[in-house]
Amino acid sequence: MDEQTVQKRMERLDAKEKIIKDKIKALKTQLKEIDNKKKDLKNLEITRMIKSLKMPRDKLYDYLKKGTIPKESEVTDYEEM
Repeated sequence: MDEQTVQKRMERLDAKEKIIKDKIKALKTQLKEIDNKKKDLKNLEITRMIKSLKMPRDKLYDYLKKGTIPKESEVTDYEEM
């Protein structure tokens, strides 16, 4: 193989490599966006669950601190904050 042929092949490989790296970068960006959306949905679900308890913040904090779940009778007695 002469030098020009090797050079052309190298240039083609470099171009293919750049295309693939650009695709990988775009896919990583998409993956990060999807992960962020999933995290937002999980946070929204947690927020809705907590709000549905209709419990004063100090009581809710106590339960979270203990790592326990309040009984239904303890939750329904409170008005919405």
